[in-house]
Amino acid sequence: MDESTVQQACIDAYLSGADARPDHLAYGAVLVLAGLADNAGLVGGIGELLITESPGAIVDGVAGCAAST
Repeated sequence: MDESTVQQACIDAYLSGADARPDHLAYGAVLVLAGLADNAGLVGGIGELLITESPGAIVDGVAGCAAST
């Protein structure tokens, strides 16, 4: 399985709330936050999550980053 396939599977698992491995969910959360930051800038991405009432994605993304260190 190539890297982009793994990344998409982790994003899909995180967004769907699937029962997946914790490391896959954490990676999915990081990728969601990074994707929003790439598209709208970090402040814009966080703002989008707050507007869409998805602040948990911010916490999950930051926690996923912390878990990888």
